[in-house]
Amino acid sequence: MSPLVLAFALSVTKPKTPAKAKPAASTGPAKPACKSSSKLVGQCFKVHGLLREGTGMPAFRLEIDGTSRQLGVEDTAKKTDTPWLPGEVRTVVDLEHSAEADYLVCPLTEVREGEVQRVCVESAAKVKKRAF
Repeated sequence: MSPLVLAFALSVTKPKTPAKAKPAASTGPAKPACKSSSKLVGQCFKVHGLLREGTGMPAFRLEIDGTSRQLGVEDTAKKTDTPWLPGEVRTVVDLEHSAEADYLVCPLTEVREGEVQRVCVESAAKVKKRAF
């Protein structure tokens, strides 16, 4: 190839542009404020129990070990019927499995006799999958 043809070929070829970075994969919905929410009616507290999905309202219930007490799990955004749950719990809980764990929950309603107290889940530790 002659120098003139080579110079022309180089001048019309487009330089390669670097590939655009792909956006990071989503790890689920963004966590709404729980522990720092202005909707809390009291201090957050730790409980050990089973979180189950059911058909009532709220659909997610946390049964506290050693008691007959249940907490209704919601999130502070209330954009859907499914509350935000920590990733390790979200992957375990379905209609056939519950998640036994140490939970840090924060109250969204006061304790009232005969009513399910509503809470949001701040975190969970020592998560174990349990079949019904």
